[in-house]
Amino acid sequence: MQFPAAHDTFRLLPKVVDDFARLEPERVLAAIPLGLEVSDGFRDITAKTFAKAVDRLAWFLQKELGRGRREDVITYLGPSDIRYALVALAAAKADYRSFWTSPRNSFEAHKSLIAETKCRVFVSPFQIPPGIAPVIREMNLKHLHIPTVEDLLEENGQVEPFPFDRSYDEANSDCFTIVHTSGSTGISSREHTKPELTSW
Repeated sequence: MQFPAAHDTFRLLPKVVDDFARLEPERVLAAIPLGLEVSDGFRDITAKTFAKAVDRLAWFLQKELGRGRREDVITYLGPSDIRYALVALAAAKADYRSFWTSPRNSFEAHKSLIAETKCRVFVSPFQIPPGIAPVIREMNLKHLHIPTVEDLLEENGQVEPFPFDRSYDEANSDCFTIVHTSGSTGISSREHTKPELTSW
């Protein structure tokens, strides 16, 4: 099936999600488990619901942190759920870069990576993995608690679309999100994703 607005050669991922929500709102973009077993089933997440969750989180970030300057970084660490995708997209809309650190990192590795990315904000669920609180204190980071999956994926509430009109040409030198190496040969180092990996 041809993707909506296929005449656009390249689009950034936030724009792709918005296009799906506008033109194919009932298309399923994700499925999340209802329990620990496959037999528990899954909840389908439509483009409309997914895009609303991104916008809801983008407004939340802007309200709590102000508008980003595009080089500003927020570090996110949480359970392996849909919020990683939502944080990456919402942060980009609010002009932040998201950095994903690993709960397996040592105290020194966390400090090194956060310093390297010049991050001043740590975003997490209310419950954080052991060992993270000392990093937040040591580096004097602002700690922001992200809404729950259920709150972000609320289907009935109204959410004003968060504006995002940047083109691929405008953003082709920008970083979308930051990950890091495994650290198997020493302290992990950051890796910036490239626009070619975050366009359609």
